[in-house]
Amino acid sequence: MRRVTSRNIIGAMGLLFATAAGQVARADEGGKNPILGLWDTQEGGIVEIYSCGAETICGRVFCDTAAGNNPDSSVTVINDGSPSQCGKQIIKDLKPDGKGGYDSGSITDIRPDSITSKMTATLSAKLESFDTLELCGYFGFSFFGQTRTWKRVNSPPKHTI
Repeated sequence: MRRVTSRNIIGAMGLLFATAAGQVARADEGGKNPILGLWDTQEGGIVEIYSCGAETICGRVFCDTAAGNNPDSSVTVINDGSPSQCGKQIIKDLKPDGKGGYDSGSITDIRPDSITSKMTATLSAKLESFDTLELCGYFGFSFFGQTRTWKRVNSPPKHTI
C-alpha cells in the first residue's frame, strides 16, 4: 500500500492545475473568452465560436478545411443530403453581459426542415461549465424562447461525405 504524503498531494494538485490551465488556454489562447472554440450542437452539427471584434463573439458552421471542405463546396456538413452550410455565419454580435454570460446577439436557424428555418432570433448564452454552453434563442421575450445545450468539442470531428 502506498503512503499518502504532503509531497504526493502537492504533486497531484500541481498536475490537476496544469491540466485545467491547459484546457482553458486551448479554448482561448488570450484567456478572455472561454466561450471560444468548437461546440457540438447535439443536433448533428459543429459550430465554431470565435472573436469577431474587441468585445464581440460570432459563430459559424465548422468546416474541415483539411479535408477540402470550404464554403463553396457541395460537401454536406451534416450528412443528411442538404446543401453545404460550411462556413455560414449563424451567430452574430454576442457580447459579454458583465455577469458571466453573453447577450445582445442573434442566431439564424439554418436547418432546412425547421419551422423557423432562415429566421433570426435574439440570442443569449451562458457557460454552465467549461464543456457545457447553454443558449437561448427567442423572438421578443426570452421566457418565450428555446434553450439548447451545446457540448465542447475537444478535437475536430473526422470528415464524412
